[in-house]
This record gives sequence, structure tokens and C-alpha cells, in this order.
Amino acid sequence: MKENTRREQVKEVEERFGGSIVLLAPARRFVMEGNLCKIERRDDRDYVFFLFTDCLVYGSQPSFATNLKYQNTLPIDSVFEVKEPHLKLQNDFGFVFEIHSSVESFCVYTDDEETKKKWVEAMLKQKNDYKELGVRTNQDLIAATMFLPDDFSAICMIQTCQTKFTFIERRHHCYYW
Repeated sequence: MKENTRREQVKEVEERFGGSIVLLAPARRFVMEGNLCKIERRDDRDYVFFLFTDCLVYGSQPSFATNLKYQNTLPIDSVFEVKEPHLKLQNDFGFVFEIHSSVESFCVYTDDEETKKKWVEAMLKQKNDYKELGVRTNQDLIAATMFLPDDFSAICMIQTCQTKFTFIERRHHCYYW
């Protein structure tokens, strides 16, 4: 009975995307769902995130549609990582944390500390469960580069560079980037 209920939860999430993705997999189990705001180039966007035992899936809610619009699936593998931001953020975003994966890496935030704590703990648990399985992985797998807006850092993060960013000398003008 429990196995059937778990499969139904995965199928329900799949249906919320209107059949645009296939989520049903033999070992996949639904863990949690929630809204997080992803820091993006222009405007930060709210997404609905779904955590499964082997991946993190997210999508957006279009204004005039009932189904979610699929955005991306991040596998929980050897490079998947969740951590505090390595930069002291200059903007007031709320409770921020980084998500790193082989597909995409980015920062998300939430309005309250309890929600952040639940997400971070749940994702770390899935990562630890993956490690305990002892799955052999591709050693060439690396985390995707994380996008950071220009106003997140006042200097170049490459230690040999340390260029100070100004209105004229912007981050994307640094020759190291």
C-alpha cells in the first residue's frame, strides 16, 4: 500500500506539469514541495520546487494556466550540494542558500528561516542517502558554474585578479570572466 501511495504522489506531480515531463521512475519517491524564489539575471522569479529522492524538479506557475511550466531537473548525484552563500550578499533577499548540481547552480531564497532550514535539511538528507548507496559515478562530473548578479560582489572572486568593480568596470568586463 505504501509503495502504491508513493508512486501516486510522483504521478500527481507529473500531472501538475501537464504531461510535459515524465517523473515516474522505479526508485523515485516524493519528499517535499514548496515555493522558493530563484535569483536570476533580471528579476528574481518564484518557482515551485519538488524534491524527490533522486532529483530536484522545479517549474513556474503561468498567469493564465492551470498546469505548471517545467523549468529544469537537477539530479542528486556526487556533485549535488546545498550550502550557505559563499559571498556576503549586498542585497537584502531574506534567507538565501545555494544549490549546486551538474546541470545548473543558483541561489534561492525564502522569507522565513524555518522554510530555509527544512529545505536545506531535506536536500542534505537526500544527498547523504545517495552517498550511502555507494553508487559509482563519472569522475569527470563537475558542478555547473553559478550565476551571480553584478551587485553580489564588489571585487573579482578570482584571487589572482581582485579587480574592484565599479559602474564602469563591471564584473562581466573583467578579463578573467
